[in-house]
Amino acid sequence: MMTEQTKTARLRQIVKILNHYSVVKNITQRKNPAEVRQAFEELGPTFIKVGQMMSVRTDIFTVDFTRELRKLQDQVKTDDFTTVKKAVEQELDHSLTELFSQFDEQPFASASIAQVHHAKLKSGEEVVVKVQHPGIDTEIELDLALFEKALPLVNWVPQSNVINLKSLVREIRNSLQNELDFRKELAFAEEFYRLNNDWKEIRVPKMEPAYSTKKIIVMELMAGRSLETLIQIQTEPILQ
Repeated sequence: MMTEQTKTARLRQIVKILNHYSVVKNITQRKNPAEVRQAFEELGPTFIKVGQMMSVRTDIFTVDFTRELRKLQDQVKTDDFTTVKKAVEQELDHSLTELFSQFDEQPFASASIAQVHHAKLKSGEEVVVKVQHPGIDTEIELDLALFEKALPLVNWVPQSNVINLKSLVREIRNSLQNELDFRKELAFAEEFYRLNNDWKEIRVPKMEPAYSTKKIIVMELMAGRSLETLIQIQTEPILQ
């Protein structure tokens, strides 16, 4: 458990980095997005996630701002296999070898909240296992609480009332709390599968609820390319 001394040190670090990069001023005035991105990268996973969420808020921020924050998508850590193995076994209450005939030690992707591994069930079915970073829920809760505590310190920033930061942080908190509970994602994914999988134009991965918990999701492996890759292909100029 984090001590009060550690919490105080983290709060000072947050305030120091926010001030160094003039984050509140830049956000409220919608300028210098690169400085905001750098600050969030230095502050770690919680703020990277905050930046990712801000990157889709085109109703609040300029295109240049959201484009810069999208660069945060791949700036994330990965957990070593020992940590992942322990997390899966604790969540599913079985050893990894009892659950899977194969489990890739290296993740093929990682984000601020979780990382994903290729695996194979005992039945032979190839699946994807999404594993929440251990302790990320506590880390996010602490950082958001400290950020909320630091908000009164930014009242001196000119035009700080252009964006309701308190409301924005509340919205981010609610969204992150939903994301941290994989059972909600599982329920939505199963409903989407039920409604759409029979369409000729759409294929949807089947979920594996028996292998899924609040912090683990297992689903059918479905090969494909990211939307970002397809968008880049569509926008590439055609050579004459």
